[in-house]
Amino acid sequence: APDFTLELFDGGEVVLSEYLGNPVVINFWSTWCEPCKAEHDILQNAARTYGDAVQFLGVIYQDDAQAARDYLKTRMSVFPQLADPNTRVGLDYGVSGVPESFFIDVQGRIRHKQAGVVTPHVLISQLRTLLTEAASGGSQ
Repeated sequence: APDFTLELFDGGEVVLSEYLGNPVVINFWSTWCEPCKAEHDILQNAARTYGDAVQFLGVIYQDDAQAARDYLKTRMSVFPQLADPNTRVGLDYGVSGVPESFFIDVQGRIRHKQAGVVTPHVLISQLRTLLTEAASGGSQ
């Protein structure tokens, strides 16, 4: 997975490579995207369920960070949300539309890309695979 450093909506920054050793789910989304709104609660609930075992990150895509902040004030938001100026990281990941989610293993490799809404079934299946590999040393 391409490494990046992005600013958090509430200040500070996130460096993807700092999560090596943990599975990561990156979700590219926008406030103008109705399917993104449909999957928002699915991802938030998963983040609460899996806690520290999986790091979830939201990346705003071709949208205004303030619009995203305003949207998140009305919704549950339990994982970091990041601004991607000029969609630089989105381009690095080959994002062509939203929502798109990337499942990254403990070694930093993209193991699955989900274009469109991630269903609970796909989410659970992918996370089980990543967590099983992590428990076995991540050598898959």
